[in-house]
Amino acid sequence: MTGKANSKTKYLILIFGAFAVFFTGYPHIWSIYQPYAMELTGWSQSQASMGFYLSFLAFVPGNIIGGRIQDRSNPRIVVAVGGGIFAAGILLSAFSMRQSPVMLYLTYGIMQGFGQGMIYTTIISTAQKWFPDRTGFASGVIVTANGLCGFFLAPLSRVLLADSVYPADDRFRTGAGLDTGKHFYQKSGETGSWIWRRKRVCCCAL
Repeated sequence: MTGKANSKTKYLILIFGAFAVFFTGYPHIWSIYQPYAMELTGWSQSQASMGFYLSFLAFVPGNIIGGRIQDRSNPRIVVAVGGGIFAAGILLSAFSMRQSPVMLYLTYGIMQGFGQGMIYTTIISTAQKWFPDRTGFASGVIVTANGLCGFFLAPLSRVLLADSVYPADDRFRTGAGLDTGKHFYQKSGETGSWIWRRKRVCCCAL
């Protein structure tokens, strides 16, 4: 009975983790928003694309620091903090449509990328712990979920942008949707880490 329960639990962890990581793929569709940002602000292509490049740069220390915090405490803290940073970066970027792109670099670039890294490494690590004999499978599911975000959100973003007279309105609407997504992956991360911690306690008791 315990074996069946653990088997069901680890697959639930994998599903929740994949759902959480799905939303971190949002930056992959920046190329859809970039022309509207350039039109609204007068930025050059290099200025507008720099925020996207900075997000990948910040993703690296986010992974490293998130992994260190996870090793010393628990996944719940990393996912909650990383989720907050990620969502705040996306939402604040809606106010960065100004003459200078510096605010976009700080929000959409550094904050969003750093938070994404914290979430990504924590969920992959937790999934691998639940599937010690199938780490490749667990990692593949998580990485695929991240890539599918662009597949589903790209068409939706095009519809929102094409349907609006003022592109700025779309950024606010998209940001509000991502705020909802943030709560989803925070809750799923907390659920997964709670079950993971519970299993560790049970194993120690045995």
